[in-house]
Amino acid sequence: MDLKNIWRVITTPKCWDRLYPYNKDWDDKLNSLLDSGEKINIGLYTSNIGNITIWTSNYPYCFGRLYGPIEFGILPSRKTVFRLYDRILKEIINEV
Repeated sequence: MDLKNIWRVITTPKCWDRLYPYNKDWDDKLNSLLDSGEKINIGLYTSNIGNITIWTSNYPYCFGRLYGPIEFGILPSRKTVFRLYDRILKEIINEV
């Protein structure tokens, strides 16, 4: 994690607690989806990138969790959570 993201975690106490464990495979997959530049379809509680559904509610506790008919209790890294959060905000601002 780079210094900017370390500082962001330190200065954002709500990022200190996570409800699910980190999963490297999910982190890598979500980063590749974000790298693809594909549009994020933003919903009330979840968002879709392609055919992948991601929980994007209650930031940052479960934010970025793989979501589906089966409970996926895994999270990406905090760096990826910040990246996804920033990207969603950017897409919302561009839609307004």
